[in-house]
Amino acid sequence: MPPSLRFRNIITNLSVSIFTILLLLFCIEILISIIVPQNLSGVWITISKRGYHLNKDLITVQHEHKVDNRKVTYRFNKWHLRGGEINKKARKVLALGDSFTFGWLLDEENTYLSLLQKKCNTTFGKDQIQILNGATGGWGLVHCLNYLEEFGDRIQPDLVLIYFNTDDLGRSLYKNTYDTDSNFHRAKETIKYLSIYQWALQHSHLLQWCRSKLNTMGLIGIRGKYNVKTDKTQPIIPNTSLEEQEVKRAVNLGRELFLEINKWCTKRNIELLVFTTGWHFQLDSQNISLDPEIIFLEQADSFFKVQKIPFYDFTPLLVNEIKGNEQNYIIKGDHHPNEKGAVLVAKYSWEKLFPILQHSFGLK
Repeated sequence: MPPSLRFRNIITNLSVSIFTILLLLFCIEILISIIVPQNLSGVWITISKRGYHLNKDLITVQHEHKVDNRKVTYRFNKWHLRGGEINKKARKVLALGDSFTFGWLLDEENTYLSLLQKKCNTTFGKDQIQILNGATGGWGLVHCLNYLEEFGDRIQPDLVLIYFNTDDLGRSLYKNTYDTDSNFHRAKETIKYLSIYQWALQHSHLLQWCRSKLNTMGLIGIRGKYNVKTDKTQPIIPNTSLEEQEVKRAVNLGRELFLEINKWCTKRNIELLVFTTGWHFQLDSQNISLDPEIIFLEQADSFFKVQKIPFYDFTPLLVNEIKGNEQNYIIKGDHHPNEKGAVLVAKYSWEKLFPILQHSFGLK
């Protein structure tokens, strides 16, 4: 067989093989989109050089949740904060917390931090105060400290607001730092920043299905040690599964972390303020001995009073207003606050935040 004919046959066979593979992938894509449609969401979590996870910087990402027919867009600035750039004219309130404070599956303007921003604008004027959303999904208290230590001096906040939530201590034990030196990590982070990968994640059910399977196998997800409540009458809140001997460690770690955060703030003459999200009523009250956050909160008033840190737990207020109808205040098929839930957190946060801002910043 002449070389030219042999080459032509190779090209033909290769073209047929590629076409067949592409056709097969297309058919699989259609089948998955019909049988098991996926949430077409991009990736906005990365790993800091210091080894903890945080939001990416300078990126806009889509997040979809089909159960409640939600599709929102997150935008991040160069400081890994959700939202636009920092207003240099305004006094800065840096809010740190987990996915609740981040505003999981909520449009930016509907998060409770954005609602607080609107109240600041209405009350004090547009360029007086800017509330910066430094929260990241899956964070615990230790990650708030990590972020302050890495970015705090460059952001230079005038006030730091920590939103304490339902798994902040457990996560601090088991989702702290990661190996950032391995070839696998470097390759994974490089791929996650590729525009074509982001585009494919937000358009391909097949790629999302493969990614979810890898995540289930623990190959690409953020490591954790979780259990999930099985009571179908309550919102499902994944929380760290701790043995009895680990609970005391977690509670002590919580105190130490708050002391470190306060030390960081005091050294820079920055006021520290601690709120709860008000969502602690959803923890399993029948097994309080294994809930380090509940144990911590039982002693929180005296602890923060000694440290002279303003602290407010909104849980009793939310319990009284929600009256057992939690499902009306969470995203369907999820455990995060919906728009109504965010309004409640903002409402009670503002009652405490308003006089503090007035006094601290000398505003009327």
